[in-house]
Amino acid sequence: MKDSERRRYFRINDSIGLTVKTLNEKELSASNSAFSMNPLRLIHDGDEELEKLILALESSSPELARLASLLNQKIERVANLLAMESDLLDHIDERVQQVNISACGLAFNYHQALLNNTMLELSMHLFPEQKKIHSRANVVHCEKAENGLWWVRVDFVAMDKDDQELLIQHIVRNQGAMLRERALQKR
Repeated sequence: MKDSERRRYFRINDSIGLTVKTLNEKELSASNSAFSMNPLRLIHDGDEELEKLILALESSSPELARLASLLNQKIERVANLLAMESDLLDHIDERVQQVNISACGLAFNYHQALLNNTMLELSMHLFPEQKKIHSRANVVHCEKAENGLWWVRVDFVAMDKDDQELLIQHIVRNQGAMLRERALQKR
């Protein structure tokens, strides 16, 4: 993002669960739109329309309506199992760490140097809301930190709008808490 866009968002220091994966050429060639679509959200997007169709079918063909309902339930179970498996895998690599975060980017410590323009896949676990946000990110700067790690700065790319809204709400909530704390300390 441009510097002018970056300044539109508040930045906070925060402790989050973070999983970082560098993307190889094959993964990069995969569609960004496919990445940005949350599979569970895609499944649930059609629920309202499906329920209307099943209700309409009940009067003319109860057996067909029951079949559609059972198939929908089966799809929901499979999707939930896949989501749980994915969430468990995310927790294996997740590290809780201090970061500097805004709605358009993130800075964090990493165990190795990353070249500028390296694409990453990030999974961010926000506390205390227990919300997970996923995004691809582009490395914009990397420098050696005093602690022997590397300080990496990234811009988010291909973040789902709902995830970005969750992130903005999280940042605003935390910034409000920090401002209230400072005001109390000045009294």
